[in-house]
This record gives sequence, C-alpha cells and structure tokens, in this order.
Amino acid sequence: MCIRDRLRDRIVSALEETILPELSSVIEEVFWMTPEDFAKDYRSMHGAGFSIEPRLTQSAWFRFHNRDKALENLYFVGAGTHPGAGLPGVVSSAKVVEELLTGVEVASGSGG
Repeated sequence: MCIRDRLRDRIVSALEETILPELSSVIEEVFWMTPEDFAKDYRSMHGAGFSIEPRLTQSAWFRFHNRDKALENLYFVGAGTHPGAGLPGVVSSAKVVEELLTGVEVASGSGG
C-alpha cells in the first residue's frame, strides 16, 4: 500500500471515530492534489494553491496591484492580487479591475 493510501485510510478512520461514523461505506471516489500536482498541472510556482504566502508584507495593499506599472492595459485579477485571497478576494479584485477599466465604481452588496 502506498503512502497516499495509508494517509487516506488514517484520515477516514479518524473521521469515522469522531464525527463521521461509517464514512468509508459512503465514499465512492477519492481525489486529492499535492503541491507537486499544482506545480505540474496548473503551472503554479512552488505548487502554491492560493498564490503568495499570506504574510503581513504580502497582504492587502502590499499584494500585487491590479494594474501593471510598466505595460499599459495589462491588468491582474485573482487570489494573488489586491485585495487578497479566497473567493471574496478574487471577486473583489475583479471588481477593482472593472472599476479601473470603466472608471465607474462597482456597487457592492446584494440587490439589483
């Protein structure tokens, strides 16, 4: 049995013993990715799934800005750009770029 299978079995056993009884009886498929998979399949530098390291000097304003300083009309959106990671951050960075492109502030919140 390979190390991945042993690790999977340990995780499933721990979950069954604590919060998910009989978990193994309902698992139909198992899939996971390693940092090596991210690096190979998604060309993600160092296999990082969520962009740069979340440190103070790489947070909020310190993140990569949405407009390139050197190339006109080159914009960046995603977890590694301002304002930050996660789906809310990615959507927010898309709104920032939309505002940069259109000059119109994008409304936030729900509603139409």
